[in-house]
Amino acid sequence: MQVEKKEDRTVTCPYAEGHSHTVPVCDMPLHLAKCRRLYYKRYGVKTELKR
Repeated sequence: MQVEKKEDRTVTCPYAEGHSHTVPVCDMPLHLAKCRRLYYKRYGVKTELKR
């Protein structure tokens, strides 16, 4: 039985303002949903994403 090696790939969150943080790829959809909600709550729905 072979054990597969998982690559730990990370992505930079586009909603991070000033303090960019990286997130594992497997957690990206949930993380984006949380960050997007906080971003729009803080800056309003009509704001443009800077990145």
